[in-house]
Amino acid sequence: MTLRRAPQHLPAPHSSRLIACLLLVVAFANCEMNDYDKGNGKYSTLHADFAEVTTKQSKTLVAAALDNGDSLTLQPALACEWAEAPATTYRALLYYYPTDNEGIVKPYGAQPVYVLPWHDEYSKPATTLTDPLHVEATWMSHNKAYINLRVGIMVGTDDEGNRQSQQIGVTLDNTHTHTDGTHTYQLTLRHAQNDVPQYYTSTQYLSLPLNGCTTGDTISLSVNTYDGQQHYTFCYK
Repeated sequence: MTLRRAPQHLPAPHSSRLIACLLLVVAFANCEMNDYDKGNGKYSTLHADFAEVTTKQSKTLVAAALDNGDSLTLQPALACEWAEAPATTYRALLYYYPTDNEGIVKPYGAQPVYVLPWHDEYSKPATTLTDPLHVEATWMSHNKAYINLRVGIMVGTDDEGNRQSQQIGVTLDNTHTHTDGTHTYQLTLRHAQNDVPQYYTSTQYLSLPLNGCTTGDTISLSVNTYDGQQHYTFCYK
């Protein structure tokens, strides 16, 4: 089983400081999702969880491991265009309905979550630009495997109607080792607007893997936002 933490139609991040090219062509990439009603309608029991989702054959999701530790079988299997590789695991925000059968859910859709590794100290980032973006939320996953971000990136088309790509990634700028053996990692979220017109906000989800972190470590993340430079601190407990 291959673990692939970025959708196949994007360059998969092979090193911790590589900048992933984020193709912001649509505001919400999905599998088979439509708008849904709020309240007590047929979509009111819809769940949304971050997960590792797995394909059996190309473009077909069959299982998910949620960040809270639950393992789910997707019935029926979910057709998903961006999950191109067979027998592969991707990170995603999974939408589903619970069923009366434990461990079995009815999937509704899945949005890709872009994973930005950062531990490799030897790779060079493709860009060091820090163009601003919006940070809408940050949190550590329940299983302490990721720092998650919900960001808003300004997108638009040029006068000829062309849609250009942007770049986003993370660099490890400094590691401080304390006398008790714990570490403080200083990271910067890198973003290249690439002259893309800024007409409307596209919400995207990012995950920074915490493999290699141990109890007592601190992760400090610096982000240039439209409200100025912001700093976010996470304690690995």
